[in-house]
Amino acid sequence: MRNIDDMDIKETLNIVAKNIKHYRVLKDISQTNLGLKSNVAPNYITYIESASRDFHISTLIRISKGLNIPISELFVDNRKEYLSKPRIDKK
Repeated sequence: MRNIDDMDIKETLNIVAKNIKHYRVLKDISQTNLGLKSNVAPNYITYIESASRDFHISTLIRISKGLNIPISELFVDNRKEYLSKPRIDKK
């Protein structure tokens, strides 16, 4: 078993950040509206989407509920799929 290092953490933060932005844009939700729906400050949504801040799992739970997606979708490396059909339809 290999140890988790800072690169693993940064890569995971980047995946989560890209997924939040992907699903937010896919569902045509502004950062402000996602903040309101998830009870997270809009400027904090900006920080998360840019992977410039670490975040708590409770924040991810609120954001996933605001996006109406399972939290597990935030951790899936979808970078190749973004070029094809979205995994979740708009609601």
